[in-house]
Amino acid sequence: MYNIVIVENNSADAEEIKNILGEFSNNISIFTDDFGKIARQLSANAPDALILNISFNFGEGINILRLINTEKTSVIIVTEIEDRQAKLNCFKLGAADYINKPYDRSEFYFRIKNQLRTKQVFKSLAKYNSELEYNVFEKTKKLYQTHYAIIYTLASLVESRDNDAGSHLSNISFFSKILAEELSFKSSYKYIITKEFIENIPLASSLHDIGKITVRDSILLKPDRLTPEEFEFIKMHTLNGGRMLEECKKTIASDFLIDLAIDIAFYHHERWDGRGYHLGLSGEQIPLSARIVALADVYDAITSKRCYKSIMHHKEAVEYIAKQKNKHFAPDVVEAFFRHEMLFYNRKFKNEEK
Repeated sequence: MYNIVIVENNSADAEEIKNILGEFSNNISIFTDDFGKIARQLSANAPDALILNISFNFGEGINILRLINTEKTSVIIVTEIEDRQAKLNCFKLGAADYINKPYDRSEFYFRIKNQLRTKQVFKSLAKYNSELEYNVFEKTKKLYQTHYAIIYTLASLVESRDNDAGSHLSNISFFSKILAEELSFKSSYKYIITKEFIENIPLASSLHDIGKITVRDSILLKPDRLTPEEFEFIKMHTLNGGRMLEECKKTIASDFLIDLAIDIAFYHHERWDGRGYHLGLSGEQIPLSARIVALADVYDAITSKRCYKSIMHHKEAVEYIAKQKNKHFAPDVVEAFFRHEMLFYNRKFKNEEK
């Protein structure tokens, strides 16, 4: 049944309309006075149809038409006013039909019936679209979860070869998102750090060392200091990782996640001062995603125990990162870290203390 409201000066005319429309609804309200009450009623509960006389209360009917949301409510003007300009104004304000008194009862009945049918079609279509959007959202969500699980598992398998800390990838993902969210408030990054950027950098960052799959165990797992030749071989993981991801991109349509991962894999060992590897990029030549992951990766690495080094505690790590501002790390990334260093501490040390 439809929710119908009748606004009419003449109570007899209002009752006649109610009788005609009784077939369509048992929820028909009549208002013959009190503009304020009508306005509150229509605002609180938009009806399916409003039968409105624009001459109501000495012309306040037109103000009711102005306040009603005609996308939610079909407004049918039923009035003794035959002025052409008044009719045009009503249509401009969103009225669905304009019926002059006196009207033919049968014609009136079918015109209202057609309006209600149209309203029902739009409601059904809106419901269908809403359900369709929900189903697409749920399927996309499940696809992303599967996507995430596969990529993260692959990255974890690669990382586990030389990493004693099983939480390394999840830590870097967490740290990278924290830094990205903080930097998103800078006006200079307004069009770079988008919602899509923030949503994807945790997963993209987990692929930063994917190129280490090409490094021999004898080098990757060596407990002693690497020789210069061995270190040069280790450094190749950035180029190899970036190229592997570029090959992956060739098999899929353009995708923001893979583009982000490529930049991170290639450039996360570049330094702000240009002394990193492999290309020796400096400053803003380095993609922002790689600048973010560079700090996240170093913080987690220096605060983790390895067979070849001891743990650097949080306070020492903060001091080290401060000294590396404008050297290893981008200044604004370091500043973002300072604003959230306790989140880094809680993630790294509080969790491991439990």
